[in-house]
Amino acid sequence: MECYREFPRSIGLLTTLASIVYAMAATALLLDLGVWFTLGFLLLYLAVHYVHYPRSACVNCAYYGRYCISLKGKLAARLYRRGREADFYRGMKRAMRGVHLVWAYPFLVLVLAQIRGRPIILKDLLLAAVLIVLMVMRQLMRRSLGCRVCLMRDNCPNVDPDRRRGVEVVEHTPAPPGH
Repeated sequence: MECYREFPRSIGLLTTLASIVYAMAATALLLDLGVWFTLGFLLLYLAVHYVHYPRSACVNCAYYGRYCISLKGKLAARLYRRGREADFYRGMKRAMRGVHLVWAYPFLVLVLAQIRGRPIILKDLLLAAVLIVLMVMRQLMRRSLGCRVCLMRDNCPNVDPDRRRGVEVVEHTPAPPGH
């Protein structure tokens, strides 16, 4: 399978934009539920995306110091010492636990508010639907724009074992499967 040596920045910007829009929608939802919930989310978002994720996964990645699907390879190289690619699988699993917590946080706070007697309003439902669409969209983008052309695909917990096919580094844009 042909893979990028370094991802085009446009792909990283697209997935990062989806993540930022998710954070904005979650912030809009949480502001109605309380300032402290909102601040907690924003701190968690920043800690996971700019400390936990790069330190857990990016330091062990082949894209350490280069542009990747998450745009964190260069950030990790500036902040943390290089790890071992052999530790990527375990580090990525740890990193994704943090990401899943960020994704779940707005829903957990919304459920807590309902348990405490806050009525459900249409805006809550609409923002929750937007969050779900953004999560699905980001996953689809990651898999279609990232996983299929990633150097780490054969060592990644996010890629199903039946989709691991070996890698071949290319400098041009890899062709979509089946072409």
